[in-house]
Amino acid sequence: MRAFEHANMDIRLLETVTETLHEIGTGLAKKKLYQQAMTWLGRAYAILNHDSLQSLSLDMVELKHSVMNNIGMYRCVKNLPISV
Repeated sequence: MRAFEHANMDIRLLETVTETLHEIGTGLAKKKLYQQAMTWLGRAYAILNHDSLQSLSLDMVELKHSVMNNIGMYRCVKNLPISV
Protein backbone atom coordinates (compact mmCIF):
# COMPACT_ATOMS: atom_id res chain seq x y z
CA MET A 1 0.00 0.00 0.00
CA ARG A 2 1.37 3.36 -0.97
CA ALA A 3 1.08 6.05 1.66
CA PHE A 4 -0.91 8.42 -0.54
CA GLU A 5 -3.64 5.82 -1.03
CA HIS A 6 -4.72 6.04 2.61
CA ALA A 7 -6.11 9.57 2.59
CA ASN A 8 -9.68 8.41 3.23
CA MET A 9 -8.88 5.62 5.70
CA ASP A 10 -9.89 5.85 9.33
CA ILE A 11 -7.01 7.02 11.55
CA ARG A 12 -7.39 4.07 13.93
CA LEU A 13 -7.12 1.65 11.01
CA LEU A 14 -3.95 3.42 9.90
CA GLU A 15 -2.53 3.10 13.40
CA THR A 16 -3.27 -0.64 13.39
CA VAL A 17 -1.74 -1.13 9.95
CA THR A 18 1.35 0.85 10.90
CA GLU A 19 1.81 -1.07 14.14
CA THR A 20 1.51 -4.34 12.21
CA LEU A 21 4.08 -3.25 9.62
CA HIS A 22 6.45 -2.29 12.45
CA GLU A 23 5.98 -5.65 14.16
CA ILE A 24 6.66 -7.51 10.92
CA GLY A 25 9.82 -5.47 10.35
CA THR A 26 11.19 -5.97 13.84
CA GLY A 27 10.32 -9.66 13.75
CA LEU A 28 12.28 -10.10 10.53
CA ALA A 29 15.23 -8.21 12.00
CA LYS A 30 15.28 -10.53 15.00
CA LYS A 31 15.75 -13.34 12.49
CA LYS A 32 18.60 -11.31 10.94
CA LEU A 33 16.61 -10.77 7.74
CA TYR A 34 17.57 -7.12 7.62
CA GLN A 35 16.76 -6.39 3.98
CA GLN A 36 13.20 -7.66 4.38
CA ALA A 37 12.91 -5.84 7.70
CA MET A 38 13.88 -2.57 6.03
CA THR A 39 11.12 -3.04 3.44
CA TRP A 40 8.41 -3.40 6.10
CA LEU A 41 9.78 -0.65 8.30
CA GLY A 42 10.01 1.62 5.26
CA ARG A 43 6.32 1.00 4.58
CA ALA A 44 5.45 1.90 8.17
CA TYR A 45 7.54 5.05 7.94
CA ALA A 46 5.87 6.06 4.66
CA ILE A 47 2.47 5.99 6.34
CA LEU A 48 3.67 7.83 9.45
CA ASN A 49 5.43 10.50 7.42
CA HIS A 50 2.55 11.24 5.03
CA ASP A 51 1.23 14.80 4.89
CA SER A 52 -2.37 13.74 5.58
CA LEU A 53 -1.31 12.68 9.09
CA GLN A 54 -0.57 16.14 10.39
CA SER A 55 -1.47 15.51 14.02
CA LEU A 56 -0.37 12.12 15.30
CA SER A 57 -1.44 10.68 18.64
CA LEU A 58 1.24 10.27 21.30
CA ASP A 59 1.31 6.52 20.61
CA MET A 60 1.90 7.16 16.91
CA VAL A 61 4.67 9.68 17.63
CA GLU A 62 6.37 7.04 19.79
CA LEU A 63 5.88 4.44 17.06
CA LYS A 64 7.35 6.82 14.48
CA HIS A 65 10.43 7.30 16.67
CA SER A 66 10.76 3.54 17.10
CA VAL A 67 10.47 2.94 13.35
CA MET A 68 13.07 5.63 12.62
CA ASN A 69 15.40 4.25 15.28
CA ASN A 70 15.11 0.71 13.93
CA ILE A 71 15.68 1.85 10.35
CA GLY A 72 18.82 3.70 11.42
CA MET A 73 20.08 0.80 13.47
CA TYR A 74 19.52 -1.82 10.75
CA ARG A 75 21.10 0.42 8.12
CA CYS A 76 24.20 0.68 10.30
CA VAL A 77 24.29 -3.07 10.91
CA LYS A 78 24.16 -4.04 7.25
CA ASN A 79 24.60 -0.74 5.37
CA LEU A 80 21.20 -1.21 3.75
CA PRO A 81 19.11 1.25 1.75
CA ILE A 82 15.56 2.09 2.78
CA SER A 83 13.10 0.40 0.45
CA VAL A 84 9.37 1.05 0.34
